Amino acid sequence: MRLVFKVALFLVVGLSLFVAKPGYSSAVTISSKAKAYQYFLLGTILEAEGDYDNALTLYSEVLKLDPKASPELYYRIASIYIYKEELDKAEEALKSLIARYPDELTAYLWIIRLLLQEDKIDESDQYYEDLLKHSIALSPDNAELYLYLGEYYLKQGERAKAMDCLKKAANRDILDAEPYFLLGVLYEEQGNTNAAISYLKKAIQKDPNHDAALNYLGYMYVEMNKNLDEAQDLIKRALKISPEEPAYLDSLGWLYFKKGDLDKALEYVKRAAVKEDPEIYYHLAMIYLKKGKINQARSYLGLALSWVKEGSKLKEAILTAINMLPEDQNSKEGSGGNTGELNIVNVISGEGGEI
Repeated sequence: MRLVFKVALFLVVGLSLFVAKPGYSSAVTISSKAKAYQYFLLGTILEAEGDYDNALTLYSEVLKLDPKASPELYYRIASIYIYKEELDKAEEALKSLIARYPDELTAYLWIIRLLLQEDKIDESDQYYEDLLKHSIALSPDNAELYLYLGEYYLKQGERAKAMDCLKKAANRDILDAEPYFLLGVLYEEQGNTNAAISYLKKAIQKDPNHDAALNYLGYMYVEMNKNLDEAQDLIKRALKISPEEPAYLDSLGWLYFKKGDLDKALEYVKRAAVKEDPEIYYHLAMIYLKKGKINQARSYLGLALSWVKEGSKLKEAILTAINMLPEDQNSKEGSGGNTGELNIVNVISGEGGEI
């Protein structure tokens, strides 16, 4: 046992003996805080030694002896529970800290990050929303808080509120690329292509390895049928970071489709099809249709239709493609004839609805 540990233990035991002596009631009143401090010191030593359970025991005694214990004590307790992966207990310690010190911003931030880490936030988590709003009131220029609140509103489906919060995060020049990426996605959903591209580029400037932003911008270019060489570079960069991500494999395959390289297109989109996704199935169907493989095209269109969301533009495109398939499937199967060519040209050119 280290010398410093022995000294601390001596101080605690010695103080306890002193307090226990009869006739020293005034000393007891004075010394409860001092005793708490000694327990705290010994607790920090035990914590440094890795004896977390005994450290927690002493820290609990400190809280009993000193109702006005400093925030540091609560953070130490929470830190030990986080290390022990007892996150609920860490959260409770932080809640106790907030109850005693309502304006302790760091405690709010710790709880917010714990909730995110545990994935305990659902669409109706009013507690989480209140935490964020109170934190923003304490620190109105904290860009990270606006990002968290924006992400929360996205989960709720409140896109206008989400966009407002994400803009506030971006306007505070946050280092994180995420608000720029999410704004790019939201603007693309609204059909504001220029704003979407601008924000996606900013996300990539902030984080050149943001694979989702790299792929999203690349796929936008593919869908627009422009800047295909740049799109290829962006998507390949995303794949270098996440080589087996189905969405990125599909993006590259669809790019090869747009470039007319059907073999490479089929190779990558088939690899992407490990994920049950209607857009991937639709892309496979279009590639097979272009190759004149009508039966395969019909099969994948059926799969796509079974997974697609009601009312989506993709569903319109799938239905259009199904309706344009030739009635006699066997006559053209494998021939690469014009029937498949005509159908695919009409669908991809937009007559089947924008995807």
